[in-house]
Amino acid sequence: MIDNPELDQVSLDMLTWKPSVVRDFALTITDALLELGCLHADEVNLTLAANHPACVGIAFRLLRRAGIAMQTGHYRKSVKACSNKRIVFEWRLASAQRAKTFLARNGGKPRVETQQEMFA
Repeated sequence: MIDNPELDQVSLDMLTWKPSVVRDFALTITDALLELGCLHADEVNLTLAANHPACVGIAFRLLRRAGIAMQTGHYRKSVKACSNKRIVFEWRLASAQRAKTFLARNGGKPRVETQQEMFA
């Protein structure tokens, strides 16, 4: 398990969530943030969002509270046809270590850093 020794027990407890739709969305969002670094809320592929639209916003807010994601202050109209041109905010990764710990503690797929070959 990837646990950061600098995080105290309270922080580790904040990064461990009970199984729910919100947690599943948060795992998908965290994985996308680790991959892209910065994204708009409508760029994440959330297949269950049609059945639970309010849970997406809750997941982003809980990730912000946990110190994993933060808003950049930029926003735009959504490009998805079903979104009715709503405003979506841009989010960026606040802490890669917290994000990796969150994925490890909640059953997300572990991200392994790949090293570039020094000599090709």
